[in-house]
Amino acid sequence: MINNVQIGNNQTINIHQLNELLYANPAVRGFNAFLSQVDKKQVLHLTIDAFDHFDLLPISSRLPKDLPVAFSYGNADPFNFRMKSQIQFR
Repeated sequence: MINNVQIGNNQTINIHQLNELLYANPAVRGFNAFLSQVDKKQVLHLTIDAFDHFDLLPISSRLPKDLPVAFSYGNADPFNFRMKSQIQFR
């Protein structure tokens, strides 16, 4: 797959994987994803726009084990920013 982001121990993640995992839940309207460096470790931050409760456990179990996930609810309407989905870096 293209646009792979290297996550320690030769593991990768990409926006296509996140799309498949997150949009499998019918309550999800949109999401934003970005990676940041916290204590020399990459952390995936997900902001989920959902109209019902979202269980992160099934998602986090399918992500690289060395990748901590910070999860929050928020406005992640895909029509607010007309751009290609991507994992941003901050």
